[in-house]
Amino acid sequence: MMCVRKEVDSYMIEQVLSERKDPFGILQSTKYVIEHADSVTIHPGRIRQLANQIRRKLSRNDVLTEEQFGRNAVNPQKVFLEDVVNFCFWTIPGKEKWNIEYPDGCVSDGWHALVACFDRALDEEVPVLDTSYLVAVTDKDVASLFRGRHDTEIPLLEKRGEFLREAGNALMNGYDGSVEKLLERADYNAVNIVREILRMFPSFRDMSHYKGEKVSLLKRAQIAAYDISLLPDVTIQDTEHLTIFADYKLPQILRGFGIVKYDPRLADKVNSYTILEANSPEEVEIRASTIWACELIAHEIGKPPVLVDNALWHLSQDMEKELAPYHRVLSTYY
Repeated sequence: MMCVRKEVDSYMIEQVLSERKDPFGILQSTKYVIEHADSVTIHPGRIRQLANQIRRKLSRNDVLTEEQFGRNAVNPQKVFLEDVVNFCFWTIPGKEKWNIEYPDGCVSDGWHALVACFDRALDEEVPVLDTSYLVAVTDKDVASLFRGRHDTEIPLLEKRGEFLREAGNALMNGYDGSVEKLLERADYNAVNIVREILRMFPSFRDMSHYKGEKVSLLKRAQIAAYDISLLPDVTIQDTEHLTIFADYKLPQILRGFGIVKYDPRLADKVNSYTILEANSPEEVEIRASTIWACELIAHEIGKPPVLVDNALWHLSQDMEKELAPYHRVLSTYY
């Protein structure tokens, strides 16, 4: 079986590493994964076509902005709490995907439905951004917050309640209940923000192990820092030191362009909607390969990986019906 290291020249990897800071060890630890992968390969020769599309999207500023965080109270507190519960929106074939209708006539699912839930709660005068409310939020409250159409239930509902309570307690005990205080403590620096989040919020500690080695992935901690940086009234430094945010949509589009390929056994699992085990070697290889494929794209176009992530996720939404299925894992990390 051909391993990734036979597709990606080690010089390419070392060149990226020589030019990039790696404050959380994500690049080094995922480098080990792609060098020893059994089921996933990266094909750099396929990068240019997608890189050109991303370059065009960025030149047109056709990317996600603060508008993705909803209509009401778009501030660091709201954005951070949305990212506290930003994971696992998929469903299996034959079952209706969790979705909501809010406002009237506007049906959404996935991330957009999550944001609409926060807007709906605020319109209903539920103090969902208040840490004194969150520390005592009940399972019934959480079920109401994320109530869907046709009695559809958001996946991992209990975990979302657990994480909202964790966030309420951590914010209250560490930052006087305010994400703004967290940003001040971190000097409005993306790397420091991620470190604060990892220190105070255990649910963000997105780590795994692969063939005996620890692997850092840190999707939600990094995206929280980046999302806050999109707010027009907040300036966050050093977002260029973050990696992309390894989820299930990015590898889907990378696979669609032939940049990331799965071996036949894994491809059959993904194509048949088989749920992969969380932290399995296959899942870690998919996520590590996603990070490195996007690093190579960022290197190709001379832009920070977070901008590549932004444009690529946006493009994946546009192309959703054209792409093969994404991998499925019941995970609170993405």
